[in-house]
Amino acid sequence: MVATILFVRNLFRQQRLFRAQTLIIVIGFVIPFLGTLPGAAGFIIFGQRDITPYTFGIANLIFAWGLFRYGLFDIVPIARDAVMENMSDAVIVLDSQSRVVDVNPSALDGLETTASQVIGLPVTQIFANRPDLIDLFKNIQPIREDVTYESPSGRRYVFDSFISPLRDQHNSLIGRLVVARDITEQRMVEAELHKTHLELESRVQRRTVELEVANRELEDKNAELERFTYTVSHDLKTPLVTISGYLGYLKEDIRTANMDRLEKDSQRIAGAVEKMQRLLNDLLELSRIGRISNPFEAISFDGLVKEALDIVHGRLEERNITVQIQPNLPLVYGDKPRLMEVLQNLIDNAAKFFGDQPHPTIEIGVNGEENGRAIFFVKDNGIGIAPEYHEQIFGLFNRLDTQIEGTGIGLALVKRIIEIHGGRIWVESDFGEGSTFYFTLETTQ
Repeated sequence: MVATILFVRNLFRQQRLFRAQTLIIVIGFVIPFLGTLPGAAGFIIFGQRDITPYTFGIANLIFAWGLFRYGLFDIVPIARDAVMENMSDAVIVLDSQSRVVDVNPSALDGLETTASQVIGLPVTQIFANRPDLIDLFKNIQPIREDVTYESPSGRRYVFDSFISPLRDQHNSLIGRLVVARDITEQRMVEAELHKTHLELESRVQRRTVELEVANRELEDKNAELERFTYTVSHDLKTPLVTISGYLGYLKEDIRTANMDRLEKDSQRIAGAVEKMQRLLNDLLELSRIGRISNPFEAISFDGLVKEALDIVHGRLEERNITVQIQPNLPLVYGDKPRLMEVLQNLIDNAAKFFGDQPHPTIEIGVNGEENGRAIFFVKDNGIGIAPEYHEQIFGLFNRLDTQIEGTGIGLALVKRIIEIHGGRIWVESDFGEGSTFYFTLETTQ
């Protein structure tokens, strides 16, 4: 009696798999008990007061039927339930009409529901907003693919889903088995690894480009160094040859006491020494650019122009050159002494090459911008520069007219200073039509 009461109490607590088995056991226990009631009440059934033997026979038949029909006490259902209930993979069993007939806790967690709410429902109702999943469940061939799913609470999942048709002994379709493994974290890790891989590839590509640029720059520097070495040795050799030659003349002048020629030869030697001194000073100044610099500061470009004009005032006045300065020039950001050298060299260079221009004029101003930097200019109406020399003039010791004083280092120095400031310099000119030197600088406005 106590056992029967306990079975009845647990009947509705059991998982669905065991309810039928438990019900059979309860019925088998209750029937013999019920068979004793008529006798105890004084009733006679089938000509006998006690029919308990018959009820035990019926109970035995029920137990026997349960053993064969429901696998009563069979280990297979127990093992099946243990596997289903404890699997981390979500499992859903559908019948031939795509209704849910079984579902494990992992699947219920993903669906955020209970078994009583989904058992018996068709997938078209459960996944009404996912026609792609409904079509997937209809496959009659085994299929495996990744499926994204968003739960009612908004949590996103990625499942490695395997859908297999279930068939009976006659090969008729009786349902489908859906097994879904949560691979959300795995896909996140893979996505992060892919992102990292792309970033590394990008860095490698950038580094490769940087190295290629550095190699090209190094090759250019090496070529420039070769040209520099050759040019320096050639230009320094010229005054040395002059000095060496005239030293021989000096000896002759002293021996013959020819004082007039002695003075002239001495002047030629002094001129050669002065030329060498200028070359060495300019080379020293060029080597200092980039190594020795002053703190960058906001500088009035108007002030720079006026100071540079003061430095070359003598040459401008000597040749009666008019200088026009654009008003309201912006503030620039840079190394003031170096930028002063830029303007001084460009103005002085313009002043040297006016030829027979009757009204020599230099214009200084700003005209637009490039890559966020103001474009300044120094323009003259002098003899101009043929297009084929526009690049050459910025090289070391490149003098287009050797009759005009200079070392050929000035424009190379200007170019180096502008590049140190992150800008660029170029010339627009044609022979006989004047020249305009443009250069870009960072402004503070």
